[in-house]
Amino acid sequence: MYLARFSYDVAPANRQQALKSMYQELEAARKKWKSGMYPAEDAEPAHERVWGPRPPLEKLMGPVPPGEESDGETTRFGALAARLWLPLLRCERSL
Repeated sequence: MYLARFSYDVAPANRQQALKSMYQELEAARKKWKSGMYPAEDAEPAHERVWGPRPPLEKLMGPVPPGEESDGETTRFGALAARLWLPLLRCERSL
């Protein structure tokens, strides 16, 4: 799941389009995440183990709790993803 970050450095003329794009990405992520007639990502055992049974996307996209902060990340999902992937990416760049 990829969600673009909204930057206030975007030119005012493009700000509305950037917000619309971010909203569309979030809605697309929500459709892939939430189970309906068939199980989706929220029903995967690994996700249920970490987030609880059938967690709403908002639980992942909520604010970063104390102790889980990561520079530039505003959601818990982003902070946890950064903790997982940034050390690997740094190592890859140093090789």
